[in-house]
Amino acid sequence: MKRYASIDFMRGIAILLMLILHSIGDALDVDGLISQVDYLPMINIIALVVLPFLGGLAGLFLLVSSIANMISMQKQLMQGRSAGMLALRQVITGFIIYLFAMLTESTTGYWGGIGDIARRLDLPLTVNWIKVFTQWGTIEAIHTIALCIIVNGLVHGIISVKGLWKKPKIQMAIYAALAVIVLASTTFVWKGISNVYPGFPWGIVGDYYINSDGIIAGYTQYQPHLLNSRFIDIVKGWFFGLWAAPMEPLFPYLAVTFIGSIIGIAVVQPEKAIFKGFMKIMLMIAVGMFLIGAVGIIIMMIKIIPQNFDDAVGIYRLISFHRHWAPDYPQYGSYLTWWSWLWQFCSVTGWGLMATLAMLYIVEFRGKGKRFADKTKFVRRFGFTAFSNYNQQYIYTSMAFWVPQLFFGTGSVATWLNSKLGWWQSGLGAYDHTMWFGTFVQIGFTLLTYHVVMRLWEKANYRGSLEWFMGTIGYYIVPVKKPESLRAKKWYEKGDLAVEEAFYNAEWVNIVEETEEYHRKKRDSRIVLLFAIAAFCVPLFIPFTVGWLFVTIKSIKTEGKNKQNKTALILCSIGTVLTVLFSVALFIFTPDMLGFHLL
Repeated sequence: MKRYASIDFMRGIAILLMLILHSIGDALDVDGLISQVDYLPMINIIALVVLPFLGGLAGLFLLVSSIANMISMQKQLMQGRSAGMLALRQVITGFIIYLFAMLTESTTGYWGGIGDIARRLDLPLTVNWIKVFTQWGTIEAIHTIALCIIVNGLVHGIISVKGLWKKPKIQMAIYAALAVIVLASTTFVWKGISNVYPGFPWGIVGDYYINSDGIIAGYTQYQPHLLNSRFIDIVKGWFFGLWAAPMEPLFPYLAVTFIGSIIGIAVVQPEKAIFKGFMKIMLMIAVGMFLIGAVGIIIMMIKIIPQNFDDAVGIYRLISFHRHWAPDYPQYGSYLTWWSWLWQFCSVTGWGLMATLAMLYIVEFRGKGKRFADKTKFVRRFGFTAFSNYNQQYIYTSMAFWVPQLFFGTGSVATWLNSKLGWWQSGLGAYDHTMWFGTFVQIGFTLLTYHVVMRLWEKANYRGSLEWFMGTIGYYIVPVKKPESLRAKKWYEKGDLAVEEAFYNAEWVNIVEETEEYHRKKRDSRIVLLFAIAAFCVPLFIPFTVGWLFVTIKSIKTEGKNKQNKTALILCSIGTVLTVLFSVALFIFTPDMLGFHLL
């Protein structure tokens, strides 16, 4: 089974980042840090800026999924599948995923009924039926992926009717145009829906009720109650929610999948079919998007901070809440314009695009597929059953119940450690927020639990996972010819994941093979120089030269010293020294020591 190691790795990174950042978001005492930020090392300020931004990279999962989806579609067409059958298969597959996404969000996932129980294990066991019957309306990354599989399948089916899939440049141009159209239309779509359905998505429908926190609340327009809301409100909430509801509506996130489709078309072609400089052009676009978005956000913050520092922090902390960056958002809308969402979108999408392109460049464009895959099993495993791992985040929410009590509670061990060390927290109860050390302990237990569960589960080919359920259902309803080997299996084996063929011993694809000719042309040397220069063009990327230094040294060993890798070595060495010095300073100096205060 052919696989792209970098795509599998980035999918794993997306899930791993999600788990780490969600754990930090729930466990870390952010308000406590902010209250004393002037007297804490500067690294805390950097963390409070970087972590919310990384939380906004949910679009990275969508981007990587769209690349993989396009590769799959192109391969099916190359194997002789008709455009109509391709589109039908995509629609059915996307619909199955969408149904499971709603089930996850409302019932089995970490914000659904089961996840809600894991968030209050210190209370009597009860099911929050309001969550079960309203949470389905949230448009998270999984929903958007499902919807985009449908939309992209229909689009690709249409443009492939007359064999256009054989003309990659035309395909890329079409998807590029569609991405621009989506971005240009987003504000008009959001405003138009609000005009048709006033107040959407923030308005309340139906009667008010008392929620689990004792607060008077109501059903939001995009989350109507399946039993209590009027049928027309359910239909409107569902339909308009696809296009304009939190968290990742189709507008503007269809543009992400169209960008991913462009990359997928490129990498699946023979090398000669990729127009010269494609990766460099895409990298420049990615850097441009990130810089435009970052500058826009910085200008916004500069304007808001003098008015209300707390609100500026509040807005920035919502950078992962994609639909909230618009002037119709009730809490902070007065600070925002209809350009604000574009800055947020460009910054997080540009960063995700840069990371994905860089990985393709580092791995498949250097012939390192198998070697890289063998070294990244831990990370790739998180992405192999990405949907199930997303669904099972009640693992991390349950950590917040027992870790603070066991390690930082009122017991003699925690009390003794606090008396001896000073910085060790004690006296905490279930779900109490921790400082950095306690948060990292929770993250460690979360990742360890996930790893053990996955290692055991893979021995049964992940039977019983969401991927298994969807595969089993798909076998019976997706109208494609089934291989004889699959037809011969028992019903409960048909959805098994091919762990051996797709994870351990896959046929790892390289776009450029690592040969003697490859090194004779000094391709590695050119690549290391390109990335070293790029890091210094955007100083924010200088810390990446630490890892790039080792790649540069390896290129010197394989290709000998030359002008390119010697220059790259100098740049990476300088970057590494600057990074180390800057890091040390961040851990030593506080704002108060430097003569300024944020509060």
